This record gives sequence, structure tokens and C-alpha cells, in this order.
Amino acid sequence: MKSLKFWLILLIFATTVVAPAPGIFGHDNTLPSNSTTNAVNSTEVKTNGFITQPPANPNLNASAFVNRTITIKVSARTLVEDAMSLTIHDNKTKISYFNYTIPTFYQKHVDLAKFYVQYGSDVGILNANNTRTPYVLQGSELTTYFIPVMNGTKPADINNSKVYIHATLGTPDFFTWSAYNGEQRGTIKLPVRPLFFNLNVSAEAGIRLEGQNDKFSSDSVGQYQYTASNLVWRNLDYVKINATHKLVSGIDYALVIFDSTSPTQPKQGTTTPITYPSIDRTVRIDPFGKVYVAELITIKHIGAPLDPNRTGGYKKLYGVKGTTLFIPNNAVVTQVSDKLGSLNLGARNASTGYPDLKASAISGFNSLSVVFRDQLFGGDSYTFSVFYQFDSNKVITTSSSGLTLNTSLSSLFNATVERFTSTYKLPTSATLFSTTFDPVSQQAVFQVDVKTARPPLSLFRNVDFVIRGYNVSQFDNRDFQITFGYNRVALLLPILNLFFIFLVLILAYIGLYQLNKKWNEFSQTEGLVEETVIDVSREKIPVKELENFYNVFIEVKATTDRIDFIKQSVKKGKMKKREYNATMKSLNKKLKNLNEQLNAAVRASQPIGPKYKNLVNKVMDAHFNQLDVRTSMEKNEAKYLKKEIPKTVYMRLNSQYTEDIDKLEKVISKNMAEMNLLLTV
Repeated sequence: MKSLKFWLILLIFATTVVAPAPGIFGHDNTLPSNSTTNAVNSTEVKTNGFITQPPANPNLNASAFVNRTITIKVSARTLVEDAMSLTIHDNKTKISYFNYTIPTFYQKHVDLAKFYVQYGSDVGILNANNTRTPYVLQGSELTTYFIPVMNGTKPADINNSKVYIHATLGTPDFFTWSAYNGEQRGTIKLPVRPLFFNLNVSAEAGIRLEGQNDKFSSDSVGQYQYTASNLVWRNLDYVKINATHKLVSGIDYALVIFDSTSPTQPKQGTTTPITYPSIDRTVRIDPFGKVYVAELITIKHIGAPLDPNRTGGYKKLYGVKGTTLFIPNNAVVTQVSDKLGSLNLGARNASTGYPDLKASAISGFNSLSVVFRDQLFGGDSYTFSVFYQFDSNKVITTSSSGLTLNTSLSSLFNATVERFTSTYKLPTSATLFSTTFDPVSQQAVFQVDVKTARPPLSLFRNVDFVIRGYNVSQFDNRDFQITFGYNRVALLLPILNLFFIFLVLILAYIGLYQLNKKWNEFSQTEGLVEETVIDVSREKIPVKELENFYNVFIEVKATTDRIDFIKQSVKKGKMKKREYNATMKSLNKKLKNLNEQLNAAVRASQPIGPKYKNLVNKVMDAHFNQLDVRTSMEKNEAKYLKKEIPKTVYMRLNSQYTEDIDKLEKVISKNMAEMNLLLTV
């Protein structure tokens, strides 16, 4: 019985170790989420009904010239670029902030906002050293960027030559798309006239299409000079606006309509509006010298659907046949596939079988053209996977603070990702120290989690750094670092885990073997034991009397075993005499009371019928015989201690007594088991 308890304890310990445990970062294995929604260029955006109090002097003697270019990209992004020059005309005018205003209907879609300021010349103005971070005030009609134009800490004044300002605002696709004459038509409202407080302005503006297969429709609304590829506004001369300026259609903004075409000899470029419903990226750091990346990408065409009535032997140009991803040039792309198998089979390296990459105009990246199995049109989605890998020494650096992975959010993409997830899996037993990922974004919402988990049959935890984002743009795809600690001794962990699994299986086998062995001993008696057949159909079972006897006898047996254990403990010196006397006094008092209850239960069982009375009597006979044998054992030991009998006689008798007690215990167990069966029928 003691051996069985030992193996059961070992088995319970093993299963406890194997079971997944809470992580070290929290009860649910996650750190608290860090969700952030941020405004343009990390600046504060304040909102009210109208802009009521411009911060500058309302009587500025200054003027500005603006050349506005609006480009509709083939990706359906729009880009507003303003090249501006500011001239101050008297000694009293000093300007610290340039008030640059745009209609709110456009600004609320902006995911790219960059501003540059340079004195004296506009040559080289688009330099990182010339960037400015504006303060933003948003109203229901107008949104104003207050761009700092100070020369150091001094305001711009007449002593300065012209101040040149360049502004770039970009938005993802917010067109309305429809089928028109068998082709695709896009409709959008775009800002035309540059708007400024307190300045006299002269301006020109133009809207152009990047796609050479697209053309403007004459249905576009606005006071412009029309060509198929350009809408132009000239001589936009007017005085300063006021805080409650109401937008004027055709001057302040235009409703722009363009159509895609499918000429007999198509030119390059057709607007193909797409979005990414999801990108799921997994980066796994392998301790054997590799970093593996897997990206599961779902792309959707959000333009016009395919016109079923379209005639002609060629497919529409505005359908999406594939997409281009930009992969770091120190990575090796190993596979491009969808649920049916490999893609790009016609463009693979002959020696490696890997997909071909081409040099990209983007520094540090190669381009990967992914060709879909079928062309996509409005409403169609397609899911594919890209797998690539790095050598660890190219992306991981070592320092006194630990190991640092130099990574990015994803491979480069050119549309908005509605739901983005990137999981960075550290090596088993690694410890995450820090990360430089900044969740600040103009439009996206990011959530950062650290998760820990211990896989089944593993002694060690895994740590995952997880970034989730919503409405993520290509401008959120920044570089950052993850620093972690890892000991190369952990390379032995897989072998240790295998050994541990083997040990658990052995312990489980031994435990089950011991349980089976004990059960067989329990269910058998020595020699041929007469089976007691209980006919429950002829005679009513006296449940009350049997249950009373059963419960009292169990208590008596437990108390008797406890007394025997206490006696053995004091003989072995495991219990002090004083504690022994107190314990025995309490147990003997309890046993006396229980024996009285047992005698009463035996008397109550005598009239219940021979079949059930026989069970009770067998149990009691075996119990009294056990008590007699135990008494004989104690006398035998006393004689030996007094040296009245030799050791050989003592050992032989003691062995015989022990064997007798075990036989009687089997009789008690068998009859008690049958009694318990009757009580559960």
C-alpha cells in the first residue's frame, strides 16, 4: 500500500509540472493592453464647431504664392502637395506660425502629413532637417495646421528673404466606385483652393491622374480648365479667409470624376483600388542561426465589379492580376503560395527553386511580384502567403544589454490594412527585456501584448511579443528593435524535454501497473473463495441497517489502524512519549465509543435475514481475529525483548502473524465491497 502511494504521488507531481502554468506577466498570461489613437505627426488635435480665434495678428502685411498639385495614384491614394512661398512686406509684421488650412472633409482621411520650411530658396527643401511639427485645430468645416516658421527661435520678419514651405498630405482610397459604360468610374471630392487666414494669396492648382489608361470625365464639377488627364485652376487670387468661412463648390473643392479605359493598345497604369482586410505575420527566432517570417495576406479589390454585359476578347485593365511586395534585400524568399499550392511557378530561380526577386527603387528592399490565380474585380478577395528568412547575424546584434532583433512591422505594402497582427516568437526560455516599438500613429489604433505560455509536456515557457493594429497604413510600417536575453545552454532544451516526456510516460506506466496489481489483490482471496450470491429480487435489502454498520465499521477500522501506526511510531522514536500518551488516550476514548456503536449496529443486523447477516458476521469474525493476532504479535515482541525467546523464533512467528493479518484483511475488504455494492443497487 505504501508503494502504491509513492507512485501515485510521483504521477501527480509529473502531471502538475506538465500542465500549462500561468505566465509570469499576469494571471491570464498577458500584459495589460496598450491601445493608442494618435493625431497627425503626434500633435494635439483640438475640435470645435468653427475656428473662432486665429492666433496670429489679423492685419498681417504679407502675401503667399501657392502651387497646388493633386495626384490620383494608381493605388487610388490621393496626394496633395503644396509648394508655397511667404513674403513679408513691412517691419511690423513678424510671423512665428504659418496658418495652413484645408477642408475637414479631406483632412479626416489624412494618414500622411509632412511639412518642411526653408529660408532663402526651395532647393533641397525636402530634407529631414527642414521638417516641422504643426499644432492642429480641427473644426466642422475647416482644419488648420499651425506650421512653425521661426528662424531658430526668432519669428520670420522683413529682414528674412522669402520663406519657403512645402506641405504634403496623403489619404488612402475614399472614392465612390461604380461601373460605367462597361468600365470603372471613380468619384471623389478634392480640395482645390489653398486657404489661409490673414494673408493675401495667389495660387494655381491642378489635378492629374497617374494612370495613363484613366481619363477625367467632363461630368466633373468645378471651375477648371479641362483636359483628359488634367484639371487646372489658374489665377486663384483672393484675400484672406475668416474663421467662419463656408466652403464654395467649384472653387474651394471640386467633385472629380474619372473613368478607366480599355483601349485596343493599352498604356501603362490603370487605377486599381485595393485594401488589405488582414495581414497576419509571424516572426520566429530560431536559436540555430535563422529568423523565419511567414505572412498571411488577404487582399481585396474595392473598385467597380466586373460588368457581365461587357463584350470583347480581353479582360478589363482595372482588374487586379497581382500585387507587389517589398522584401528587405538581406532576406531570402523561400515560398509564395495560396491554399491550392505554390504561386509564381513561372518566375523561380532555376537552382534553388525560390521565387525570383527584382531590384527595387526603394533603398534596402527587393520587389516581389505576386501573380494571382485569377483576376480580381470589385468585391473580390484573395488570400496568399509569403515565407522568407534571414541569417541571424544580419538582423540580430549582441551587446551587454542582451540580444537585439532589428525588425519592422511588416514587408512594405501600399494600401490600408484593416486588421493587422504581427507576432514575434522568442526562443524557448528567452526573456523579453524591452522594445522600441512606438504605437503613435496618425490614424491607426495599436495594441501591444506580451504573452507567455508553457506548451504541454514542456518544462519551459515561450514568450511572444504581439502587435495588433487596425486601419494600419504604409506609413505605420516603421523599423524598431526587440531586446531579449537568451542563454545558449537552452539549445539542450529539446533533448531535455524529450527525456522529461519519456520519464513521465514511464512513471505513468508504473503507476497504472501498480494500481492494476493492487486491484487484483483486492478482488481475490487466497485459494478458492466461496462466492456470495445475493438475490436482490427475492428479498428486500435492509439498506438502513447495512449502511449504519458499514459507516461505523469504517470508522472503527480507521481508528484501529491509526492506533497501530502510533505504536509503531513511538517504537521507532518518531514520536515523543508525552505526545504518544496524549494521542493514545484520545484515540482509545474514541475507539471505546465507536465499539459501543458497532456492537449496537451488529445487534440491529441480526434480524435482517441470513444473507445480509452473513456479510456482517464475516466482517466481524475477521475483525476480531485480526485483533487477536495483533495481540499475539505484541506478546511475541514482549517475549523477545525480555529475551524469553530467540530471535529466529520471534521472526518466524512475526512473519506468520503478518501473513494472517493480510489474509483477514482480504476477507474484510471482499465482504465490505459486496456490502457497498448492495447499498448502491
